[in-house]
Amino acid sequence: AATEHRTLKAYFNTLMRYNYLQENPILAVQAPKNPPKDIIILSDNEIKKLFKKIDSRDYRDLFRMYLHTGARRGELLPSRPFTWDSVNFERHEITLIGKKRVPRIVPLDDVAYEIVYRRKHIEGKELPFKFDYHFLYKMYLRYLKAAKVKATGLHTLRRTYGSKLVESGVDIFDVSKLMGHQDIKVTMQHYIQVNNEKQHRAASKLNKVWK
Repeated sequence: AATEHRTLKAYFNTLMRYNYLQENPILAVQAPKNPPKDIIILSDNEIKKLFKKIDSRDYRDLFRMYLHTGARRGELLPSRPFTWDSVNFERHEITLIGKKRVPRIVPLDDVAYEIVYRRKHIEGKELPFKFDYHFLYKMYLRYLKAAKVKATGLHTLRRTYGSKLVESGVDIFDVSKLMGHQDIKVTMQHYIQVNNEKQHRAASKLNKVWK
C-alpha cells in the first residue's frame, strides 16, 4: 500500500506540473506504513553448509569477519575506510565507520582476531580486505547457491550475528552498541522475536521451583 501511495503521489505531481491539477489530492491521504519485514538469519547448519562451499581463503576470511563482528557490508572494505590502522591488535578491537560516519569499537572474538592477525603478520596483506563490494556480493550469492542455502543479502550475516548475541543472553543494550544502532528501539524491533523466545526460556526455569 505504501508503494501505491508513492506512485499516486508522483503521478498527481506530474499532472500538476502540466497544469492539469491545481493541487495533489493524495496529500490528504496519510501514507500507510509497510508491515515490518521478517528478519532472515542463517541457522547453524546453513552456516556450516555455506562455509564448506567457500573455496577461497580470502572470501572465507571476509565472510567470517562479517559473521563474527556484525559489520555492515561496507564497513570492512577499504572505501569506508577499513585499514590496518582500524585494528588494535593489543586490545583485540577494531574500529568500524558506520552510518553517518559514526565510528564504533567492536571487540574481536578468537576467530576474528586470528583472521586479522594472520592476514597482517603472517600473510603480509596490504589491507585487511581488498575487495570490490559488487564482485564479492556476486561471489557470496554463488556460494549460497552451491550450498543450497536460500539466497539472502550479505546483511544476513550481520543479522545472524545480532541474533546469536541475543540468543546467547547478551543484554539488548550491549547488542545495540555492538551493532552500531543509534537507537535501541531499532535493535528491539529487529530482534524482538529472538528476545521474546529467550525470555520464555528464562521464565520456564521456574517450572520446577515452586511446584
